Parts: sequence; structure tokens; C-alpha cells
Amino acid sequence: MRPVTILDVAREAGVSKTTASEALRGLGRMTDETRSAVQDAAQRLGFRANRSARSLRGSTTGAVGLYLPQARVRSSYYLDFLCGVVEGTAAGEVDLVMTVARQDAPQRYIGTVDGVILCDPRADDPTIVEILETGLPVVSCEPVPEGSQPAGVVWSDGARWTTALLDELASAGVRNPALLATTTQGSWVRTVRNTYAQWCAAHGIATREGAAPFGATPARLQRVAVQLIEAHPEVDALVCLGDSVATTVLPALTAAGREVGGDLLLASCSEQQIPPNVYAAINTRGEAAGRACAELLLHLLAGTAAAGVTREIELEILVNRPRTA
Repeated sequence: MRPVTILDVAREAGVSKTTASEALRGLGRMTDETRSAVQDAAQRLGFRANRSARSLRGSTTGAVGLYLPQARVRSSYYLDFLCGVVEGTAAGEVDLVMTVARQDAPQRYIGTVDGVILCDPRADDPTIVEILETGLPVVSCEPVPEGSQPAGVVWSDGARWTTALLDELASAGVRNPALLATTTQGSWVRTVRNTYAQWCAAHGIATREGAAPFGATPARLQRVAVQLIEAHPEVDALVCLGDSVATTVLPALTAAGREVGGDLLLASCSEQQIPPNVYAAINTRGEAAGRACAELLLHLLAGTAAAGVTREIELEILVNRPRTA
């Protein structure tokens, strides 16, 4: 039998998770009736508050957690994100406890911390649900794709920047861009794929899309890219979703007879700096996002930010060189 969570208490009392958490900690503005209803519900269900959650104001553990899916540790974005989180927590004089999920089994989050940072959470990760049900303050880099949202969200306008990237390609003469996507179920990925489809519809062109799992081997990425280009020889730009994917598939595209930088442009929806043979890319600013997540979580713990707060990270389009017709 699973342990009773703060979400169970909230449902029993007919209030939000935030209200239930604040009522049990003696915080928040609410009627005595509401606070008593939550306390009675907790007693009926046998709810035992997390040791860390009972003393959020004082951050008694002196530590916050960071949850990362295992495959993403290899990404330069996530490594930069981690550096930003480390900088932010160090500035706040709190320790950082990182939990990395196993790919072959769900990772139960059991860290004794005052709050948790989620890095680009996936819709298919059950550990995310467990973390959100602990009653701890949680800050997420990008919204949780489905279900309850964390107390704070650091996000970037993926639709705006994907449109800007596609418009940049169009200004360089591109008429038939294809998308090499990933099957990962995260908010950023979903937004990029949806925006690409909407952009193509607005320009009266067909979508051309291939996909590979995040963390796929170079051979698999190259195979998917070549199959996509060979199935649609009219494609004059390949937009890659995932840092370093564009440079990974470049040799295979060249071997398949395409002139990268000539009859085919490469673009990326996630880079920290633009690679030499990539025409345009979105600088997703991983370090700034990580630092913002840490700072926002510390504000939530200190009571200087309210649940539901969001922070937007401004991105930029990087362009290597103009293309001549």
C-alpha cells in the first residue's frame, strides 16, 4: 500500500495541494474552518508529513534536490543547466543533492531536501508525479507536460523561437524544411513539433518529419536523417531537435550526396553555441535556466515568492553566415 501523500489530503479536504500544505504548516491565508478541515483529513488518512516539508521556512536540511533523467546527462544543455543550478545554490549557501533516474526502472525520489528542481520533465516519467506529491516546493525547467504543475516554472517561449528559427531559414531561401525530432515527451519537444506543423500549414507546405529517441546512437540518428532526406529529395533544410544532433548527422548527409551549406542547410533547436556547419540555431541558454531555477526555488523557500510564479528565459537565434542564392 502506497503512503498517503499531501495530494490525498487535499482531495479529502476538498482544497488545493498548496492550501493543504500551507494549512498543515500553519502558513497561508485561509479560514479557521478550512485549516481545521485539512488537519482533520490528514488525521483520518494517517498522513505523516515529510520531515523536510514540515520546516520549509527554515530550510532545516540546508539542501535542495535536482532530478535528472539518466540519458540527459550526456546533453551539453543539461550539463550547462547543472552548472547554473550549482552556481545558484552555492550563492544561496545551500547544498545540492542530485538524483539521476535509472532507464530500466523508475527511480523513487527519497532525498531529504527542502525543495526540488526538475529539469525538463517528461510526461512518461512516474517519478515526477511522486516528487510533486511530496508537498515540497518544486521548480521545473519548462512546465510539466501533464497533470499538476509545480510551485514555480522557469520557461522559454518555444513557439516564438521556433518560429523565428524557421523564418530565418525562409529568409535564406529555404522553402521545404524538414524536422528531425525526438520521441521524448517533454514540453519543449512538443512545442517545437507543434510549431513546426503550424508554420508549415501557414506557408502552405507539407510537413516532413523523422524522429529518434533522445540519446539515440549516432548511427541511428544518421540513418533516420538520411531516410528522411531520401524520402523527400525536395527538402532544402533539416531542423534538428536536440543539441549536437545536426553535427552528428552531417557526415551521413554529405555521404548521401547532399551539399550541406549549399543545397541543404542545417539548423538546430537547441545549442549553447552554434557549430561551424550549422546555418542557424536557437541558443537555449542552459546555464541561465539552471541558475534561474535555483534562485526561484530559494525564493519560494524563503517565502519571498508565491506558489504559481513563473520566470521566462529570453533566448536568441544564432546565425553563422548569410546564404547566397
